[in-house]
Amino acid sequence: MKAVLPRFNLDLKDSFLEQKTYYVPPDSSLSYEIEWCLSFLLEEIAKTAVRRENLKVSLNDSADFNIREAFSLIDRENKKFLDSVKYFKFFIKNNYPNRIFFLVWLIF
Repeated sequence: MKAVLPRFNLDLKDSFLEQKTYYVPPDSSLSYEIEWCLSFLLEEIAKTAVRRENLKVSLNDSADFNIREAFSLIDRENKKFLDSVKYFKFFIKNNYPNRIFFLVWLIF
């Protein structure tokens, strides 16, 4: 359950934890809304993976791209590793949309 809880929006996390849970017996179906949300989520993950691979190829083909410089732009504290918190700080600093936060959260 911890894997799907929002880590950076505590109000959303609290709201989620307050929701009533229910048992789904074996060989029964989920509701249409839940199945739709899960399929949407999986589709977004797949689309993001394709976009990420396309961006990797594009960056690799750029003459002025340097992976060391790109890494240091995100690793501002120079700790020699990247994690989701560093990505979020980078996104906030560079005014990326909230949808990107969610997609990166899914990846990590």
